[in-house]
Amino acid sequence: MTVKKILFPLLDSNRGGNILSALSICKNINKKKYKAYILLIYDKEKKEKKNLKLFKNSNINNINFLTISYNKKKFYSKIVFFYKLICFFSSRSFDIVHTNDGLLNFSFSIINLLYNFKLVIHLRNTDNSRRNFLTYAIARKIICISNFVKIKTLASFSYKKIVLYNYIDFFNKKIKLKKNHKNFINKNKNKKIILFVSNIHHRKKPEVFVEVLEKLVKKDKNFIGLMFFQSNKTDLEKFKKYLRNKNINKKIHLFHNLPAHYWMPFVKKFKKIIMLATSKNEPLGRNLVEASLNKIFVIANNSGGHKEIITKNSGILFNTNNVNKTAKIINYTFSHNHNGRVKKINLNLVKKKFQDKKYFKKIENIYANI
Repeated sequence: MTVKKILFPLLDSNRGGNILSALSICKNINKKKYKAYILLIYDKEKKEKKNLKLFKNSNINNINFLTISYNKKKFYSKIVFFYKLICFFSSRSFDIVHTNDGLLNFSFSIINLLYNFKLVIHLRNTDNSRRNFLTYAIARKIICISNFVKIKTLASFSYKKIVLYNYIDFFNKKIKLKKNHKNFINKNKNKKIILFVSNIHHRKKPEVFVEVLEKLVKKDKNFIGLMFFQSNKTDLEKFKKYLRNKNINKKIHLFHNLPAHYWMPFVKKFKKIIMLATSKNEPLGRNLVEASLNKIFVIANNSGGHKEIITKNSGILFNTNNVNKTAKIINYTFSHNHNGRVKKINLNLVKKKFQDKKYFKKIENIYANI
């Protein structure tokens, strides 16, 4: 039996679910049929390759790690990047390239015109611009992470699309909490925790989270917010300044650039906790699924892929942009049988949808039939 070589190109700057999804596929596909390669593309200016560290700590066999670097700041960086890709493919051959990052789809569709591999696109955004036409035309298959993504992207390529919900995998199950974090937990273990696990760019609506906390704290000083996110130094300082200007910085605690899934053992130490997901038109919402799998009740914006995750037993969906109403619902949830709501979260339903045992066989069937 010929073993097919699958390449997963990824940007080291990305901290989203695409990294974890690629790892899941590499970990679980049939190793007698497929050999997985991860191509990590990183900025030459950055000294630390964080995702490479994550991959090597994931204890996954059957993966070869490859890298390409380029200077992102140079005006000719795109030309250099394409030149490096050409050099890369000139010395190696792959049967399939499986992209998981929207920022790379176009580059690898162009390279596909020069080299003989089959392109699979894992679509994790709702970019509906015409620039995607060439990419979708070249791709053999387009995997959409939700029905929302499938509906929102170019309808003329629907015949190539298939909806496969992410397999939600946890790689580092032996996370050790830092000593200062343990002290923080002990100090605040009886507080009412409002949890934010996302990034702090505009679509994630972090300002809505902050405004809701403001409303809650005015009525009950026992509320605090915990925000877990990835960010660069500039965005972090800007957000800290925003919190200081609103005089809420002592009630919202920031935990940034920590390892994937660090937040899970951290927040499990608290008895009273709700995740507030404020994103608008989220393609899916991996953090909501992770919360449900960890028996955390979710209050989420009634938008995008959230509707495909939250059920009446796992959370509440409504327009979280209505800050006053959001605060009232959170207050009501804590006051009226919060523990009972948590107990009603149906783990079997969540696992059936987002830890589908047939997921990787479905991926293999795509590889076999393109």
